[in-house]
Amino acid sequence: MSPPEPNFRYDSPGFLVEFTENKDTSEGSGKGSGKILEYIKNDSRITIPELAAKLSISTRSVEKHIDKLQKEKILKRVGGRKLGQWQIINDGK
Repeated sequence: MSPPEPNFRYDSPGFLVEFTENKDTSEGSGKGSGKILEYIKNDSRITIPELAAKLSISTRSVEKHIDKLQKEKILKRVGGRKLGQWQIINDGK
């Protein structure tokens, strides 16, 4: 992630400097979901914490990507939380 960029403005009664954080979008929605699918293809029993570590994103972000993939009927979970695995239904190819 790059350092915040300053935004300079003259605002009555003075001068204002704002720093806005540059969000790293390299893990954008499509790319993050695509990488998740790649990892699942290699290991259908991979866990959400393992995916988060490999992608350097939070577990919550992984959950959001997985929810999106499940709603789009691309991915589903077969079995329970501990002994289950991921199944790719349709990878769009």
